[in-house]
Amino acid sequence: MAELNVVTAISDPEFESFVASTLFSQGWSVIFRAIDLTSLSIFLGSQVEPPSLLIYSTDIQGLEKDLPKEIEQLTQRSLGFAMSGDSEVRTGIYLRPTDPSDLISLVKSPSRTPLMRNSSRSPQQRRARIIGISGANHGDGVTTTAINLAYEIAALQKRVLLIDAHFQIPAIATQLGERNVNRDKPQQISAGLELFELTQENAAQMPQIISTASSEVDFILIDLAVMESNQMVLTDRRWGGSFINWALENIDDLWVLTSPQKVSALRLREITAAINNATLRARLTFILTQRHSGKKGDSQEENFLATVTPLRPHAVRVLPIDLRGVLAAQTTGTILISANPRGTLRRAIEALANELIA
Repeated sequence: MAELNVVTAISDPEFESFVASTLFSQGWSVIFRAIDLTSLSIFLGSQVEPPSLLIYSTDIQGLEKDLPKEIEQLTQRSLGFAMSGDSEVRTGIYLRPTDPSDLISLVKSPSRTPLMRNSSRSPQQRRARIIGISGANHGDGVTTTAINLAYEIAALQKRVLLIDAHFQIPAIATQLGERNVNRDKPQQISAGLELFELTQENAAQMPQIISTASSEVDFILIDLAVMESNQMVLTDRRWGGSFINWALENIDDLWVLTSPQKVSALRLREITAAINNATLRARLTFILTQRHSGKKGDSQEENFLATVTPLRPHAVRVLPIDLRGVLAAQTTGTILISANPRGTLRRAIEALANELIA
């Protein structure tokens, strides 16, 4: 995201300090800190170019209810937060975030409220675990892992929503021989498993669809395709890229898969460098796919661990190479449990599913 010149108008010194430090961590500048509505109006009126963003709180002195229109017109965009104890949270006014990633999410995508953290759910309602599955490079096994993990979890009597967000070349429906999975709601494709495909037409509704599903299913798996390093720090304004950035700000877990291929290893290093400089809310898991057996596999795993362990991820996993099983599944348009149930990769994904629901 481009550098922002931000003006703040917040009375609470602790919240103002939280906002300023969070912005600073992203390389964004606070150019003026107003102490009341009068000083804010004078400063904005003196600027030749309107500031990129005004962040204000409803406790600022002189503000009776909504931000005056004449002040809104002096900024490119405004973002308001309710004061502590304010029971009336109006349109365009958000609950105060307590986590830096929540504030960054609102700054990047002001029209999209963070998915879970401000919603109140009764203890009886289920809360899905949302996992974004991405890869360092094409061919690292993202789609294969997402499909087979979804089926394995569903086979364990858990409800799963599988989302194909590979908007450039969607592959899940094609691989499984399914149709009509890109309309206005998820489609059931087997017992306990629903599938939905991201398109330009439904992209705007996707956050609400996921929010609704989160109280109805146990797991939401999102195939995020290849992860570009700049997605950790930038907001892509195209419909597909915007959803990917929204997902990164709202998922519970981000899995980054990589094979031992040289290009994959190079891109993994670029991704880990970007993650190291980003604010990431999700738990981070790295998975080495297509690991060979024997000494060759040991060397592959050693190089992989050397790259990812400095980030202290939530988990590090390994999936074995199984060319025969994967090829059989792709050729027949089915899943590993049907094409090669005793294959090494199928057993590894089955064990992973059991671990997730334990």
